[in-house]
Amino acid sequence: MMNTLNEKQNAALQTRSRLIDAALTVLQTQGAQHLTLDMVARQAAVSKGGLLHHFPSKDALIQATARHLYESFAECVQQHYDADPATPGRWLRAYIHATFEPFDVPFETLYGLFVYGRDSIDLQTLIQEDYARWQSRLVNDGIDPVKAAVIRMVCDSFWSERVTNIPQDIPPETLQAYLLDMLN
Repeated sequence: MMNTLNEKQNAALQTRSRLIDAALTVLQTQGAQHLTLDMVARQAAVSKGGLLHHFPSKDALIQATARHLYESFAECVQQHYDADPATPGRWLRAYIHATFEPFDVPFETLYGLFVYGRDSIDLQTLIQEDYARWQSRLVNDGIDPVKAAVIRMVCDSFWSERVTNIPQDIPPETLQAYLLDMLN
C-alpha cells in the first residue's frame, strides 16, 4: 500500500514538473500574453483536466513556474555557499557567483514572467517574499548592510538588464570580479 502511495506521489510530481516545463516552453515560444492552459496541456501531453488538477488557474501555473525558477536560482546559490569557506560575506559571494552563471531559461521567458507579474498580485507577492528572504540573508552576512544591499542591487540590475536586452557596458566577468573584490 505504501509503495502505491509513493508511486502516485512520484507520478504527480513528474506531471507537475512536465507542466512547468511545458509552461516555460510556451512562454519562450509564444510569450506570456499568449500562454493558455490548453497550449500548456498539449505541450505537456496532459489533459486539460489533468492540468487543472495540479494548477486550478493560469495564475497558479505561472506562480508555480516562477517559484520553480526561484528555487533553481536558490539551489545554485546554495551550491556556491556550501563550497565557500565560512567567512563574512559567504552568502553575498554565493549570490554573486550564481547571478553571473549561465541560466538555462532564455531571458525572453523571464521577461514574459516579469511582464505578467506586473498585473498579478499573487506573483508580485511571491517576488516580494523572495526578495525579503534574500535581503535578510545578505544584509546579515557579516558585511556592512549598506554594502550588502548595494551589491544585491547591482546583481539584480544585472539580471533585469539582461532580461530586458539592455546593452551592458561592462563585461559580466569584469562586473563579477569587481563585486567580489568589494567584499575584501
